[in-house]
Amino acid sequence: MDNAPPTSEFEKFYREHQPALVREAIRLAKNRADGCDLAQDTFERAFRSFTCFVPGTNGLAWLRTIMHRLYVDAWRRQGRRGPHVPVEEVDLAVNPVEEQPLWRTVTMDDIRAALAALPAPNRSLLEGHLFHRQPYATLAGRFNIPPATVGTRLFRSRGRLRRVLLSQRGEGPPCSARPTQRAA
Repeated sequence: MDNAPPTSEFEKFYREHQPALVREAIRLAKNRADGCDLAQDTFERAFRSFTCFVPGTNGLAWLRTIMHRLYVDAWRRQGRRGPHVPVEEVDLAVNPVEEQPLWRTVTMDDIRAALAALPAPNRSLLEGHLFHRQPYATLAGRFNIPPATVGTRLFRSRGRLRRVLLSQRGEGPPCSARPTQRAA
């Protein structure tokens, strides 16, 4: 390799700065093992880039820069992955088989029966959107309301439909399709 640093120069550089860099790495990593690993990674990176180092400049400052960048990169990586937990410490209790979600067990007959329990405006709006695939603009013209209001009413109607379906299956409180009145 033509651009490899002279090993003897780097060894001298390493011996000169190793104690101070290891102390700082341990302080930065907050434990000895991680600090020593960080210092080792720093010297590996410095060795690869030693040809870029300008002799006569502050070598420890150059190493600190490399070390801090490595530390920040590792910190960001850990943030994305989450903390490391050994497999032995993880509770791998088997969860009981859960029932299928409501939407997987509902039939079209269930939906039609629940729709019949909804007030007429909600029922008509949902039927137009669910069964006839009418876009918001068409529904807005049909009911003479703004398109944004169509979205709001569909949202509320779906909630009412869900409550009716849950009560029909005995999973929710018995309900009429009407929402509870708020105290004024």
